[in-house]
Amino acid sequence: SECRSPCFSDSGEIHIFCRNVILSYQNKDCELSSKLEAGYINCIVRSAENTDKDYYFVKHSPDDKRQRIVGKTAEFITWEIMVKYEFDGIGVAKLAVSERFIVFDSQTSLMAFDRKRHNLILLHPNLSPFGLCFDKSGHLLVSDGLCLKKCEVNDTGMSTIWECKLSYAGAITITRQGVIVVGSHYQMIYIISAQG
Repeated sequence: SECRSPCFSDSGEIHIFCRNVILSYQNKDCELSSKLEAGYINCIVRSAENTDKDYYFVKHSPDDKRQRIVGKTAEFITWEIMVKYEFDGIGVAKLAVSERFIVFDSQTSLMAFDRKRHNLILLHPNLSPFGLCFDKSGHLLVSDGLCLKKCEVNDTGMSTIWECKLSYAGAITITRQGVIVVGSHYQMIYIISAQG
């Protein structure tokens, strides 16, 4: 089955989200500990601050394959729906979660769900990012293929703090020390400081 999104739990288990199942492995010896049917999950992440136990996900709506659902789950048993949106294309959804915002791509635009005010915000009308990630200070990192941007997200939109030009900017992750790691399809990675 196609692996969509690996994610670590607080207990050290690694959950691997495939097309219709969640495979959980014990981190110590990589033995399969559970397999759970979950519907078509496209992307799943934890919040950047790790202040809650929830996992945030994007999955296909069971009622309409052109519609995707953004929501959260604690134990992969109940799935709380937060936002539904149209997504007619193919490809893996991008998702980033901070204490206040859930940012996702809707294929043609970058959107945010304000968890405090419960409303949607259009962040960028013509951007389908290659990677999204919040840092520990709540700033959004966006890779668009040619550069990495650090942005401030607020209730009216987003503004760029700095940008770093790269030959290719793909998936983003952040180390515990705050170093930004950006993937590249040239079999290399970029290591970037928090200051850009």
